[in-house]
Amino acid sequence: MRQAGWWCAGSCVGERFLGSSRGCGLAWSVACATAHHWGRELTRLGHTVKLMPPAYVKPYVKRGKTDAADAEAIAEAVTRPTMRFVAVKSMDQQAVLMLHKVRDLLVRQRTMLINALRGHLAEFGVVTARGPAGVQAAIAELHGMQDSLPPLARRALHGLLDRLGAVGLDIRKVEREIVASRPGLARALEACHR
Repeated sequence: MRQAGWWCAGSCVGERFLGSSRGCGLAWSVACATAHHWGRELTRLGHTVKLMPPAYVKPYVKRGKTDAADAEAIAEAVTRPTMRFVAVKSMDQQAVLMLHKVRDLLVRQRTMLINALRGHLAEFGVVTARGPAGVQAAIAELHGMQDSLPPLARRALHGLLDRLGAVGLDIRKVEREIVASRPGLARALEACHR
């Protein structure tokens, strides 16, 4: 469910209204993409902001996916006494979460590169085990047979290896930033590795 807008004491809040608003008491929306930014802005203007998880609002959508249907669902959901709300995240909290999301993306890219490398090597008869040891075996096999590979295949496979190395460096860099952002995390991770 995407953000349909902000509602303030029953009326839709537009960007023009945000600048002239003096605080209507309560503003609510679905906690998604830009909701935390606008939540901070509305809080700064004197509003009390309530964000709801999209999964909790979804059951109140009665018909197709439109802004009006989303608005109606949000207005209905916010009146429920058992509704749970999400705190507006600070910019620092969002930055740390962004690091985790970037790391997840890079890990998925690394997995895609490994699968591509293994698949392309299999086309030339090189089959290795899964996991880190299998990747190292595949790389060693590639280096051992590269003179027998066609030049186009060799360049393509080495391009994958180059990207794999670069993504690995990027993952380690982001992981260092994550650890640096949480001082106690470094000790906890060391204990996990023992």
